[in-house]
Order: sequence, then structure tokens, then C-alpha cells
Amino acid sequence: MKQIIYCLTLLFISQNLFSQLPEIEREILEETIPADILKQILAQGKSNNAKFRDEGDLLIATRRDNFQFGQVSLLDSTQHFYNDDDLKIEILRRNFDETEASWNVVERERFEYDINGNLTLEQEEFVVDENWVNDERRIRTYDGNNNLLTYETQNWVDDEWQNFYRWSYQYDAANNNVLAIAEKWCNPSWQNHRRIEYEFNGDHLRTQFISQSWEGAIWENMNKNTYEYDVNQNYIIGQATSWNGVEWGNDFQFNNTYNTNDDLEEALVFIYVDSALENNRRSILEYDQNNFLSKRVFENWNDTIWVFERQHLHGFEANGNELSHSVQLWDGMEWDDLSLEMNTYDANDNLIYIEFALAVFLDGNLNVESFETLYYEIATNTNENYYLDSKLEIYPNPSNGIFNVEIKGEQFDLKSLTVVNTLGMPLVSKAISNLSEINKLDLSVLPRGTYFIHINSEGQQLVEKIQVF
Repeated sequence: MKQIIYCLTLLFISQNLFSQLPEIEREILEETIPADILKQILAQGKSNNAKFRDEGDLLIATRRDNFQFGQVSLLDSTQHFYNDDDLKIEILRRNFDETEASWNVVERERFEYDINGNLTLEQEEFVVDENWVNDERRIRTYDGNNNLLTYETQNWVDDEWQNFYRWSYQYDAANNNVLAIAEKWCNPSWQNHRRIEYEFNGDHLRTQFISQSWEGAIWENMNKNTYEYDVNQNYIIGQATSWNGVEWGNDFQFNNTYNTNDDLEEALVFIYVDSALENNRRSILEYDQNNFLSKRVFENWNDTIWVFERQHLHGFEANGNELSHSVQLWDGMEWDDLSLEMNTYDANDNLIYIEFALAVFLDGNLNVESFETLYYEIATNTNENYYLDSKLEIYPNPSNGIFNVEIKGEQFDLKSLTVVNTLGMPLVSKAISNLSEINKLDLSVLPRGTYFIHINSEGQQLVEKIQVF
């Protein structure tokens, strides 16, 4: 089975060109521009107020499980802490030890802010022999307009912080980021490495960037891209060029068209061959009745016709919550399923449950590869321990559906009990206030299979996997 890894990266993207950059053009940039340059082009050196919120609900914990060959296993979890301003100050990560049936703390990430709520420090630490050990940290400074001035990374080496990489930024009178310079630490001083110059129009839309690399004594050109917009500020034409040592040579041209709602309908990529433009790639986008993206089809030019490559299918609720996202590949005759992601939301539109599946079908049913559960709290500050030292014991396990339930160790006020299946669907839910109410738990009405029992208190939860035979 082909392994697919999804990486989520937080980029602070301002309202400019790259908030609407077509995915197909991003792929071209990834192929032609060094990764460190590309990240800065996308981020534009800006940082928003780093409030990690979701419409007033604070994410307090997540849990990720794995499902393979009919078996469910707990993988890892995160616990989230906030200050009185609802700014996230720590993420604590745990792995699940199946042998010991316990959650073990493995690493944490800590955050600090200035008086304006700008993120100034991210520090990662991990556990070694039950002690916290520094790993990496990222330091940010800002000007009086909350523009990011410097972004520096450091690594913990030989019991001290050592410089690694640093970006510095300059802005014009309109707070547009017009210059970014990267330096590498070469002990005992910083040395030039990369440089990016930006230009903007009167609407603060980027019209050009030029990237350069430091070649010992001078800055040498690398890439230059230019951008044009229509009267509605939609990005319509882009030109990508590279420096050949003497002059700029054309590489790609990007043409985008929009519907009457200013939604991107087609992103077309041309490649220059002997100074002439030829078709290269394109993506075609469709939208549902509520104007949410429903389909993206990617195609390649084979010198004669456009040929399918892949398509992304999206399903949305009327309020904009994405319920599903599937990816399919074209095999020359038909579409083959590659992956499927399904999302569930609570009454406050918080994404609370994610199921991700690779395209493996067993007996006609989609095999869920992994799923993640997210927990929110409508509050202004929650620093309570999400997983307690208490240990939930359920026996016999497996059983015919009759289980004994005990909680060893620290006790806490009980609120509810929920039994969910391997897809996270609640099958049994009841309010409880005393352990005696569930000492003998009858689940014999459930069919044979694997389930999870959740015993909840306010901001706290114990989880145990059970099997009914």
C-alpha cells in the first residue's frame, strides 16, 4: 500500500495574492523555487495576532486513533492550555502505551506573546528519563505596527541554545513587506543566504517578487515572478522567470479565469519552449449551489489533448462546514479512489471528528485507516489536566457484553458515559453522577465488534477500548 503522509503547516497569510493562488500554480512554485524562499513568499513575512480559537470555543484536546485490518489502536493525544486572554500557551503531547494501557507524556510546545498578543516565542521540548529537554525554539520580534521584524530559529546543542537561521523584514509606509533577508549562523557571526524583494500596487496586491542568493560577495538573481489583476482584484496573469546568468528567461505563464461570483473556474499553466508558449497543466473548478468548491479536476497536456490526472471532490453543509474530501486518480479509463476524509461538527460548528481512509475496500466497505477526535470547551481559560492519573479498568474484556467498570487512583466528579464505535459514532450515552451507576455495564445489545467507552467529567476524560464477542 502506498504510504500517504499529510502535513499541516501554519502559515500566517495576509490578504494578498497568495490567499487566492491556484493549487496548480503552487505546485509549479514548489518545483522551481527553493523551499526556504517559497515559504517566505507564501507567508510574506507577516504575522497575524496568534489567537488559536474557533469562534469562542477553545480546543482543549485531540486524540488520534488507528484502524487497520479490523483492529483499533490508540496512537497519541494532545492537551491544550490557554492564558486569561485565550491565547494558547502550551500543547502537551502523549503517546498511548498499549502494553501498560496508559498515556505517556512525550513532548510539549510552549508559546509566549507580547502585550499586543503577537507570538514571540515557540519552544519545543521532549521527555528524556522523565525530564524535560530543550529541542528547538523560534523567536519573533515586531515593530510598532505589529509587523514581523525578525524570525529566528535556534537549536539546543551541548546544553545551550545555538543560532541556526534568521529572517529579517522591511516594510513600506503602507505596511507592505517589501524586503526579506535570510541569514545562516556560521559561528561566530550571521552570514547572508537569501534575499527577496517585493513590489505592490495601490491595492496592496503583490505585483512582483525577485529572489536572490548570496554568492560570497554579491547577491545573484534566482527567480522573478510578476502578477496582474482584473478590476475585481482577481489574480489573472502570472509570469515566472529564472536568471540564466545574463538575463531573465521565461519559464511559465499562469492564466486564471473567474465566474460572475469571482470564483476561480480555470487555472491554466503554459510552459515556454523555444520562446513559444505551449500548454502544460490546468485545473478546472466547480462549485455547489451555495458557492462552495465541489470539484477540482487536474489535467496534463500530452501534445494533442488534455488528459486527466486527478480530481478532488468536496462536500459541504450549507453553512460552509466541509463534510468530505475525496481524492481520485485517473487510470486511463476511469477514476480510482485514493483517499477519503470525512468530518463531523458539533452544534457550534467546531470540527470534532475526522476520519481519514486510504482507498482500501474490504468486502465492499471502505477501510478507515485512521481517525482523530477533537474536544472543545466554551470557556475563557482551561488548564485542567485532560487525562488524569486515574486508571479505568473494564473487565472481562472481551466479553459477551456484560462489563465490570472500576476507576483506580484519583477520583473525580462523573458527568457522562458514552460508548462509540470505531467510526466515532455514539451508540450509548447516559448522564451519570456516581460510579455505582455503571459498575455493572450491560452492552449485550451491541453486535460483535470493537468499541470505546468514554467516561467524562468537566474538562476530563478516561477512555478504554472494549470488545464484544
